[in-house]
Amino acid sequence: MKRQGCRFYGVDELRNENGGMRMEWEYYTLKFKLGGFLSPKIEPDKIDTALNEAGSQGWDLVNAVAVTQSYGAVSELIFFFKRQR
Repeated sequence: MKRQGCRFYGVDELRNENGGMRMEWEYYTLKFKLGGFLSPKIEPDKIDTALNEAGSQGWDLVNAVAVTQSYGAVSELIFFFKRQR
């Protein structure tokens, strides 16, 4: 079964060239709530410490997102990580 923009795999297609299965991943999400009224209060040292700790545990940063409120102020930062199981 194939749809435009999507790829569906059967079990045999997930095997690598040596007959083993492809890599499996686990995921981790790190959130930072930001204080402040009209402008966010960001604490770079806390963020750096948390990101370095995740990296030391083998997590790779995949994406980071700034969540905004209805009037455009950033209310939280979300970091997405993955690592091989």
